Amino acid sequence: MGAAQLSSRVFPVTCGACGGISYAPGSVGSVVLVVNALLLTCGGFLALYWHSWLPLALSIALGFALWLLRLHTQALFKLTPEQVSRERAAQGLGVVVMILFSAMQ
Repeated sequence: MGAAQLSSRVFPVTCGACGGISYAPGSVGSVVLVVNALLLTCGGFLALYWHSWLPLALSIALGFALWLLRLHTQALFKLTPEQVSRERAAQGLGVVVMILFSAMQ
């Protein structure tokens, strides 16, 4: 997993070629999750029907390959430095509020 997949609006990555900052959103892979669940379910049923581990192993390998393909082709979204500083301020405020609420208990 590369740095782009671990990036967020608070901790963006910098492009080595153009110097722009961007992030990979974490919630756009829900289609891959559904396809993997379907693959594993079908592979499990076929493995039970044929009394063989091979369909399940193939569905696991195919699901992992689809997940890696999704990580490799995931789109990055551009950010401006102002957006990053605003997101960091909002994140910091959220952390302070959480600390205050946890100290009150």
